[in-house]
Amino acid sequence: MARSRVVAAEAARLADPVALVDAQRREVLRRLRDAQRAALDRSMDPVAGLLLEGVVLRLRADLEWLEACERIWTARDRTGRKAGE
Repeated sequence: MARSRVVAAEAARLADPVALVDAQRREVLRRLRDAQRAALDRSMDPVAGLLLEGVVLRLRADLEWLEACERIWTARDRTGRKAGE
């Protein structure tokens, strides 16, 4: 995922950051679902299974990061200022 694109677009006010988060979340969830399905394949080579597990963990971390972004940007939208100001 292009985390820097999401942050850069928000910083430059090029797009609605929450809409960007929603779009990225849908993409990450699609990729996570695909990786989890592939990981369930019991005929898979154990090394390939480990690699897929790494992909699943990274995608879960990406989802958590997107949720953190959404919390901050939604809070800012409610108050009209950036978080921490």
